Amino acid sequence: MRSTCQAVSVRRVVTADPDESVVCAAQRMRDEHVGDLIIVDQGRPAGIVTDRDLVVRVLAAERDPDSLSVREVMTRALATVSEDSDVFEVLELMHQTGARRMPVVDEDGALTGILALDDIVAWLARQMSVVSGLFGQEVRAERERLGFERAGPSAG
Repeated sequence: MRSTCQAVSVRRVVTADPDESVVCAAQRMRDEHVGDLIIVDQGRPAGIVTDRDLVVRVLAAERDPDSLSVREVMTRALATVSEDSDVFEVLELMHQTGARRMPVVDEDGALTGILALDDIVAWLARQMSVVSGLFGQEVRAERERLGFERAGPSAG
């Protein structure tokens, strides 16, 4: 069965404008409890800035966050995936690129969601729970079919 990004991705994406200040971006991350912002230009993803980007490219580099725009610290080479992309193919793309988050776009390239590695892991855990439940049902049905009691087979 094929599972798509549309079914697994988070629809609520926290975004920022490329000309927004780094300080405003950091405050939005704090207020929204997220570790990244998708930078949107004319409705399309133009980059991403993560909390790690702010630490490495601003704080550790001893740059003044008040004088920097998001455009100056964002990652521009941003891979995106379509809503109908297969989740396992996206997982492979994440592995190849080292990306932990992928913006999800519609057929026009407009941002519709974000798919994070954490989202995929949670989805996989739910799928495994379903599989585990099926095994449990089969074992119970087999025991009933063979006449086993709950305490196990009777000693003869």
